[in-house]
Amino acid sequence: MQTTQHVERIDPPVNHPIPEDKTTDEVRQGTTGHNVRYVLAISLVGTLIALTAAWYWVT
Repeated sequence: MQTTQHVERIDPPVNHPIPEDKTTDEVRQGTTGHNVRYVLAISLVGTLIALTAAWYWVT
């Protein structure tokens, strides 16, 4: 025998507006561009150089 559960509808609070449909550009949290890829690439190369130097210094 199956039992049915009663589910109440919960209305959103009055002080919270209903979300709007927005485009991807309108809701993007971060900025694009600003040479971020270059900063990441230089940081990666610098980290590899530092770890390689530390490896040879320790051994």
